[in-house]
Amino acid sequence: MTRIDLQPLLVGQLRKLVQNSYRDPEHVNSMQIQPSQKHKARVGFYLFPEQLRPQLKQSLERLANRALDASEGRPAVLFARSTERWDLPYEGVLVANRSKPLLSKQTPNDPEEVT
Repeated sequence: MTRIDLQPLLVGQLRKLVQNSYRDPEHVNSMQIQPSQKHKARVGFYLFPEQLRPQLKQSLERLANRALDASEGRPAVLFARSTERWDLPYEGVLVANRSKPLLSKQTPNDPEEVT
């Protein structure tokens, strides 16, 4: 059976969404994948324009909380990448385990994600 890696295709589509809509506070900026095996970590990809780089750490922490909630506390790994520096590999990585919350729950103005 031939395996097709969909991650580059999906991340490329997400990049276009972020580039076109990042000014909207409700814009889609990430996607998360939960493997079917219970022992595997949830994986997320967060894309951001350079204008939102100052909020990178806070955004990753907020997404990590959501990932941990969605995966019933199982670990999560999030990768961050700039939409404008696409020639560079992922610029940030966050590994999260449920020991205590990183931030408070999502506020109404937080950007949305695709899961």
